[in-house]
Amino acid sequence: MTFSQTVGDTFGIVNAPAAAGASVTNAPGTTVDSRGYAVVPYLSPYSMNVVDIDPKGTSTDVEFKSTSAQVAPRAGSIVMMKYETVSGRAALIQAPKLGGGSLPFGASVEDEQGKMVGVVGQDSRVFARGLEDQGALTVKWGSGPVEQCRISYTLPKKDPKAYNPGYLSVQSHCVPGSEMQAAGVTQPGAPATAVR
Repeated sequence: MTFSQTVGDTFGIVNAPAAAGASVTNAPGTTVDSRGYAVVPYLSPYSMNVVDIDPKGTSTDVEFKSTSAQVAPRAGSIVMMKYETVSGRAALIQAPKLGGGSLPFGASVEDEQGKMVGVVGQDSRVFARGLEDQGALTVKWGSGPVEQCRISYTLPKKDPKAYNPGYLSVQSHCVPGSEMQAAGVTQPGAPATAVR
């Protein structure tokens, strides 16, 4: 059940998984509930309606793939508008190469499933989203083993009661792929430490 204001003959339902707290800009006072739904009480039938979501108020662990939807409903209809979201923990990881040296600016960063989760920024910093509580990331700036390295990380446990000022900051090192192969290492051994 999703609560709403009084609705007209033609209205819409927003579905934005994990986006509790986001507001619907076209319907003042309407926010996405804890289940990811909101009701847009009035839509104009037979014309294009643009429904925007403001992500302010959502968790920093949620990213919207789109914050706008367009619908042209028939009179008396109820329209479902789906907004794709990606949820998972986000962190700013500073991970220079093991032994010194910076990571190449713009190098891609992938999780253990090969999904891109970020890119390398200045000073070997990686902003990554969609992270598990613990795992490894692969940084690639080419196709050979000497053109990649891996970052092992462990994020601190989530405390829903603690104040969350923004993103987690984590310190680690990126173990070069060639060193891992030479040592026969399958999992990187440079653990990350969290900094708040």
